[in-house]
Amino acid sequence: MKDYEKIKVKLNDKGKLDIKNTVGLPLVGLGGHGAVFRIDEQRCVKIYISEEIAENEKQAYLRTLGSPIIPILYEIGNKYLIIEYINGPNLKDFLLQQGMMSRRTVQELVNMFLEMNRLCFLRRDESLRHILVNDDEIIKIVDIYYAFTLYDPAPVKLFRQLEEIKMLETFIKEGSIISPTLFAEFKKQMPEYFK
Repeated sequence: MKDYEKIKVKLNDKGKLDIKNTVGLPLVGLGGHGAVFRIDEQRCVKIYISEEIAENEKQAYLRTLGSPIIPILYEIGNKYLIIEYINGPNLKDFLLQQGMMSRRTVQELVNMFLEMNRLCFLRRDESLRHILVNDDEIIKIVDIYYAFTLYDPAPVKLFRQLEEIKMLETFIKEGSIISPTLFAEFKKQMPEYFK
């Protein structure tokens, strides 16, 4: 048995995660379906509360193999996945640290949405906390559990969160130049953000 297979993650009566980590791997992420522990500088392990949840995200990872917006998948287990460790902040924290949204970040987000279209994601409404930015300022989506099972094609949450941190205007202005077709689609889906 590998060390990370000894880590136990389950939901308690209050709907919170109970984690039993006797192997000392550092906890680097926590969500509703499980917890993420760093194995080394290149890999982390996502441990799920059930095999059913692990299977669903496993299928999503298998459908996105080789995609530049998804962490590399290294290994699959009954209740875990070993994926690429992204050393960097989530997109919200990154943008707040930068104090602005650069054209490069806008381009990365445009590329992310175009790739989601190519992969036929049903859910394109990602939270800024589920998008990580690595040392090279490349973005990766780290939670694709609902990518192919929940129909949510308009990125309302992402737009709202960018508006909350005062960066939506820049995203729309620059993004409309980079990909007019994509932003025309967004305007049709969410006219309230294009006033």
